[in-house]
Amino acid sequence: MLISLPLYIFPLCMLAAAVTDAWKFIIPNIVSLVLIPAFIAAFAVSGLGFDVLLNHVVTGIGMLVLGMLLWHLGYAGGGDAKLLSAAALWLGWPVYGHALIFVSLFGGLMAIGFLVTRLLLRWFPRVSINIPFLAKIAATKDPKLPYGVAIAAGSLFVFPQSTLFLALIG
Repeated sequence: MLISLPLYIFPLCMLAAAVTDAWKFIIPNIVSLVLIPAFIAAFAVSGLGFDVLLNHVVTGIGMLVLGMLLWHLGYAGGGDAKLLSAAALWLGWPVYGHALIFVSLFGGLMAIGFLVTRLLLRWFPRVSINIPFLAKIAATKDPKLPYGVAIAAGSLFVFPQSTLFLALIG
């Protein structure tokens, strides 16, 4: 029972990041901070070797460097960069590469949803939108997408393929 606990921490943290980003346009630092020691605990009980640990750590650090560069250039938020690196730590390479493809696809779907929403509100201004983040995005002049939703969706989509997940389930 205790060995399966980490299997719940990663999805719950990703869900928390997605919900808070969609609702408030912020990913709390605590989400990424919880994922790091939870990864260490999960890895400790997984029975995986040092080479796999090194793969995960290098993938996480690499994504942190890339994410901070994107943040510095204004292409990503700081919370997004930290969440991307925490997800990379959990997924390792090459699974994280697959996750990035799905993050991009889910982000693209969000962008299309945003554009459709903006058009609908422009053509039918009396229509109300009940999806909180779409309503907020559509109402602003300089919209930003809550990319934590796409990061969480893409990461959770591939999580069952990760070495760590497979080692923890048995």
